[in-house]
Amino acid sequence: MLDPTFLNSMDSIGEQMLRSTIIFTSFVLAALPVALVIVRRPDATYTASNTYTKSRNVFREQALDDIRTAAGGNFSTAHLMPDVYNQILRRIQSNGKLYNQLIQEWYFSSEFSASTRAHFYIPETLEITAQTDAPGSLILVKKLKSEVAASLFVYDKIKDKDKLSKLLTIKGRSALGRLGESREKLPITIASLEKKVPVELAKDEEDQPTAVKLQSAAQPLQNSSLEALQKSKEQLDLGLTVYDLVNDKEKLLQLINAEDKTMVRNLARRRQELTSEIKVKKALM
Repeated sequence: MLDPTFLNSMDSIGEQMLRSTIIFTSFVLAALPVALVIVRRPDATYTASNTYTKSRNVFREQALDDIRTAAGGNFSTAHLMPDVYNQILRRIQSNGKLYNQLIQEWYFSSEFSASTRAHFYIPETLEITAQTDAPGSLILVKKLKSEVAASLFVYDKIKDKDKLSKLLTIKGRSALGRLGESREKLPITIASLEKKVPVELAKDEEDQPTAVKLQSAAQPLQNSSLEALQKSKEQLDLGLTVYDLVNDKEKLLQLINAEDKTMVRNLARRRQELTSEIKVKKALM
């Protein structure tokens, strides 16, 4: 027969063990949610970051679509449903700074060729963004004015515009028409925007004549950087915009006097050389 004292001591030990087990279990259950938060937090943060990035990219693509639509030449209720037109208009009006930034990145991108640029009409879009970002719009309008002048360099050398028109495709004539409209519209837009910005921002920077800039861009560059080569090529691309719109280059050159014809040929040849130099430079990087 077991000693009663021994049995009592065993009961005490059992109670203590049970009590310890309950306390430990309670502690584990209390700490579990915290542990789960700690473990899951990186995933939660990553998911939130992903969602933010995706939302930002979606908004950016929508904004770029708005710009392409507004600058495509058919931005009016005659070509778009009124509610669609008004939604795009409101987005551009209320986010002028963002849209100006995207116009800078998209329209003035080195990846966007000058001849392709000519198919878009951007002045009116910049007038819309000016409602909430007049300084930013003014900077872009002045830049556009300089580029349009360069884009019409070859056009201005041709006296018989009717013969030139016959050498262009329907899209080419449309692009040339938009360049002409831009040249007429931009000085008026600049004058209007200069009244809405501080005097120091309204001051015109001295701009070299297009011919001088093109001749400078056509000069051979020794040990130059990739950026310098690309900048020269971009300038030549602008000067040769109308040249690029015409398929039959020789017939186009026949419409230009001998001196200017030589210059255009030299610009085209130098651009081809720059294209090769840029390709080699990139291959060595």
